[in-house]
Amino acid sequence: PRFAYRLMNMSKFSSVPHLPGSGPVEEKLADVSHLALYAFMGIMPATGIAMGYYGGKGLPFFTTTISGAKETNSDIAKTAFSIHKQVGVYGK
Repeated sequence: PRFAYRLMNMSKFSSVPHLPGSGPVEEKLADVSHLALYAFMGIMPATGIAMGYYGGKGLPFFTTTISGAKETNSDIAKTAFSIHKQVGVYGK
C-alpha cells in the first residue's frame, strides 16, 4: 500500500531535500539507489505473482493459496521466473 501511495503522490515527496553537507555525487547516488529500491519493490512481487499464476501452482497467501490460471502459460511463467531470479540475485 505505501509503495502505491508514494508512486501516486510522487510530486509531493520529490521536494524532500538531500541531507545538508552532502556532495553532488552523493546526492546523485542517493537518488539512483532510491529509484533502484522502488524498482525492486515493484518488479519482485509482480514477477512472483506472474510465476505462480501462469505457472499453475497459484499464489501462496499466508495460510491459503489463491488458485492460478486454468490454462497455464509456460512462456510467461518462465520469463517471469528468469526476471525474478536475476533481479533477486543482483538486488540483494
